[in-house]
Amino acid sequence: MTAAALSLSDLVAGHDGHVSLREVTLAVPAGARVAVIGANGAGKSTLLKTIAGELPALGGQMRRCETCARMGYLPQSATVDRRFPVSVYEFVAMGVWNHVGLFRRLGPAVRQRIDAALDKTGLAALARRPIGALSG
Repeated sequence: MTAAALSLSDLVAGHDGHVSLREVTLAVPAGARVAVIGANGAGKSTLLKTIAGELPALGGQMRRCETCARMGYLPQSATVDRRFPVSVYEFVAMGVWNHVGLFRRLGPAVRQRIDAALDKTGLAALARRPIGALSG
C-alpha cells in the first residue's frame, strides 16, 4: 500500500483567533482528485490555506508527500485581479518560475508539463483565454 500524498489527523484550523475546523481527518492518495464542498463560512478556504501552508495548523497532524510540499494554492477569483493581463496558460506557467528562474525561457519539457496540467484539469481549451474572462 502506498503512503497517502496528504494525510490529516485531528487537524484544527482557523485564523485571527477563531477556530474554524476541528478534528479533520483524511487521507488523499497520490493522483486523486478531491472536491471540497460546503456552505459559505464552513472553513473550506481555511482548510486549503492550512494545507498549502499559508495558515499554520492550530492542532493535530498534517503530513504531505514531497510533491505536495511544493504545491501551491490558487485562491478564488475574488482575491485575483481579473484585469491582470495574462492568459490561463501564462497563469499556470507562473507556478514553475521558482523552479525555472524568473528570466529564463520555458523549455519543451516544462511546456509539456503545463499542457498536461491543463489537460488533466479540463482547461486546455481555455489556455489562450484571458484569466479575466473566466467565471469564478
